[in-house]
Amino acid sequence: EKDILFSSNEKIAYSETTNIADESDEKTRLVEVTNILTDFDRSQAQYAKSNGMHGLGGGTSSSLYYKTLSKSELDEIRRAVFDIASIGHLQRDKTGWKHGRTLMGICGENVNDGLACLKSWVTALNLPRGLLHGADEDGVPIDPETLGSVYIKYNTGGSITFTEMRQSGTGFDGLWKPGDAMLEGYDGDFRG
Repeated sequence: EKDILFSSNEKIAYSETTNIADESDEKTRLVEVTNILTDFDRSQAQYAKSNGMHGLGGGTSSSLYYKTLSKSELDEIRRAVFDIASIGHLQRDKTGWKHGRTLMGICGENVNDGLACLKSWVTALNLPRGLLHGADEDGVPIDPETLGSVYIKYNTGGSITFTEMRQSGTGFDGLWKPGDAMLEGYDGDFRG
């Protein structure tokens, strides 16, 4: 049975929002959710290492880690993901999109699985939708079958001016619009 936190084949149904009363609550919860997600990353890496790092970079081992977690641990991680996305919304609203960037990296078995996962998360987290870059070459669509496994990088970061781009050294990545994503082939074993 697949869990909605980690599956690219199921719709994400958990979409509660955070009720943060003030800036103090926001900062406190941001620290809490950052710690929860950092601990998850650390524990997942330790699990993969202790299980022989199967797959490229331990991707197969890492993908199995969630099965070792209790329902309450999975619920805590889900809540942290939704809370950090909600805090990002608040920060973007307060700063005109200068702060509160949400980034996601999605690894899919194929284009359809990767895009289904991206659409589920973007919808559930109420994130902006943008363009999908990398799905064509000079305006000619790439046959999804030729890509095999894919990596999709999603970003709520938006456009900046050429002056800001030169000053920050961001390059043309800064010209992306909120919600744009980049699709590329992927040789690794991580999924989700």
